[in-house]
Amino acid sequence: MKPFFGIDITDDKKNETVNAAPFIVQKPSAASVRKLEQEEEAATEALKEYIKKHSRKVDRFLCAVLFGFVAAALLFAALTFGLAHRLLEGYEHLSVPAVLVPGVVFAILSFVCGALYRKAGADPESDGGETEEDDDEAGEEDDAPLSTTEATIFQELRIPKTTKSVDVIGFKYRDKRGRIRPRGRDGVNGATVYPLYTFKGYVKDDALCFACAYEGVYAVPLSEIHAIRTVDKRLYLPCWSKGTPLTHEKFKPYKLKTVRGGVEENLRVGWYHVLEFVHKGETWGIWFPNYELPFFEKATGLKADEQSTDCKELFTSDPTV
Repeated sequence: MKPFFGIDITDDKKNETVNAAPFIVQKPSAASVRKLEQEEEAATEALKEYIKKHSRKVDRFLCAVLFGFVAAALLFAALTFGLAHRLLEGYEHLSVPAVLVPGVVFAILSFVCGALYRKAGADPESDGGETEEDDDEAGEEDDAPLSTTEATIFQELRIPKTTKSVDVIGFKYRDKRGRIRPRGRDGVNGATVYPLYTFKGYVKDDALCFACAYEGVYAVPLSEIHAIRTVDKRLYLPCWSKGTPLTHEKFKPYKLKTVRGGVEENLRVGWYHVLEFVHKGETWGIWFPNYELPFFEKATGLKADEQSTDCKELFTSDPTV
C-alpha cells in the first residue's frame, strides 16, 4: 500500500516530494504563496527579536519568582511551627516530635483548602466554572484562526467557508524488498513520533478533498475509496492540533493522552486508521488519527473495519510479499 502523504526516501535521502503530488487539482497563485512565506518569515524574525530583547528580563523575573517562593516557604514553615507550638502548649502529655509539627499542620490546612477548592470547582456558577453550554461552544472551535493571506488563498481555491480542519499522518519511509519502513523522530521515552499534517477536508465534485494554503487541493475520487482500516496500536504524534482541549467530552472515546518527558511532550493516540483506495490499479492509503474517524466516515459513507490480525499488508507495497 502506497502512503498518500508519505515521502519515499528509498533511493533519494533528500527527497521532499510527497506521493500525493499527482493528485493536486488546484494550486494557489505564486504571488499569494510568496506573500504567505514573507508573512511567516517576518513573524519568525519578530519572535526571535522579542526573545532576544526580553531574555534578560525573563531570567531576572524567574530568579525573583524562585527567591520569593523559597522565602514564602520558609516564612510559612516558621509561622506554622509557631502556630503548632502554641496549639500544643496545652497538650504537653502528647509526644509529637518537633520536626513533624509543621507537616501535620500543613497537611490539615491542605486538606481544608483542597476540600474548598473541589467544592468551588463542582459548582458551575463559581468563578472559573465551565457549564455544559460552554463545553458545547468549545467543541465548535477546533480550527485555528486563518491569517488574511490564508483566507485569501482559500477564497481563490473556492473552498467552502464552513469547511473544518482535519488531521492526517505523513511520514518518510524506505521500501525494503516490498516492506514499507516508516520513519519518524525520537519522542518521549524513546517512542517514534510521526508528522501530523492539517488540511481543510471536504467533499466536492464526487471527490474527497484536502486543501492547504501552500500546496493547493488534493482530490481522491470517492468511487476509488473502498475501506477504512483500523490498526489497534498506539501512535505518537508531535502535539495536539485542535483548538478544543483533548480533555473535551467528545474526544474521550479515543484514549488521547499527553505524554511528557522533561520539557518535551507528545500526543499519544490509542489507535489509528488507514483510508484505503485503488487508483489506476495501485493500492493507496491515507493514515489518520482515530479522533478524525467521524469526518472520514461521513465524507465517504463507509464504516471503519474491525482490527485485522496484524495489518502487515498496510505496510506492504508488493502484493506477493
